[in-house]
Amino acid sequence: MEKDAIAEALNAYRGEAKRLAQERNMQFGSWASELAKVKKQIENIVLA
Repeated sequence: MEKDAIAEALNAYRGEAKRLAQERNMQFGSWASELAKVKKQIENIVLA
């Protein structure tokens, strides 16, 4: 029974760690996309 509880806790921890990593990656992707837009706007201003 004790091993089952430990295994269940570890699985919950892994699941939460995976979810947080995916959330962080999505946020970084959004940030990188916004940065690319700003870079393009600056390039357009410089070339104008």
